[in-house]
Amino acid sequence: MKLVSAHYWVETFIQDVRDGVRQIGRSRLHAAAVVLTLGLGIGLNTGIFSVLNGLLFRPRVTKDPATFVHLATEVVEKNQARCDIRNSLRTAILNR
Repeated sequence: MKLVSAHYWVETFIQDVRDGVRQIGRSRLHAAAVVLTLGLGIGLNTGIFSVLNGLLFRPRVTKDPATFVHLATEVVEKNQARCDIRNSLRTAILNR
């Protein structure tokens, strides 16, 4: 394994940046497509993260937590589930 100085890494990085800028200048349509793709990707990623962060990761803030309704499900048989919302609603109303 050959040890290379930091000076060499900086020079090759600068050379790669110059080469990239030169390639973008040659093909403006390709550069526009790359910038558009990156912009859409970053924008969609940010939007999806914001929605998921607000819905799943942050705690719910409410003035009256007793208004939340708990929906209970239970497995009755294989591949069948029963949803019990009446008891949950009754419990929520009684706990007010």
